[in-house]
Amino acid sequence: MLEDKDVDVKDVFEDEITEGSTVFFEYPSPWYENSSIANKINEAKNKNCTVALDLTWLPMSNENINLELSYIDQIFFSMTKTWPLTDFRPGWRWSKHRINDFQTIGSTYGYYTKAPAMLFMRLIDQFSFDFVYQKHEKSAKEINAMFELTPTNILWFSKHQSVKHDDAKHISNHYYLDEFVCIKKLLDFKGKYWW
Repeated sequence: MLEDKDVDVKDVFEDEITEGSTVFFEYPSPWYENSSIANKINEAKNKNCTVALDLTWLPMSNENINLELSYIDQIFFSMTKTWPLTDFRPGWRWSKHRINDFQTIGSTYGYYTKAPAMLFMRLIDQFSFDFVYQKHEKSAKEINAMFELTPTNILWFSKHQSVKHDDAKHISNHYYLDEFVCIKKLLDFKGKYWW
């Protein structure tokens, strides 16, 4: 998202939040404690910032999260972590203010792919929000114990003493997951092999 943009990218956990800026948080996030993120959201609102949240990992949170929506200006949400969907990828953005982009125009005039929205409406009647989490919670604890992994606040990501972040080998300048062990495939195949 941030590549090739004419913006000054700062880390709100390292740099001071600038009055009136736009801040973007992944919440929950395996890098930060939920309480730290909540405190930074409050700090940003006290500095009259526009606050956007990526709630992609919310359905995989190992902790309950209380979110004060009056502090939030935009929310991005994906259903691929909530239900057993991979390739269909239904996702939404809610915003308190109009954003003149394709998503807004497409929604206004009905120029959007309707299948993901229709699938969402069907699935919301058949599966709970916590379906995938509840399905894998016990197995994740067993896998973490078996492989001597330490869980993070996201069910799918764990830590191990042998896995460290490598600045030279990451997804982008602003995003990386290489310091975590993703246990999703271990969960998918639990009971089919020796684990």
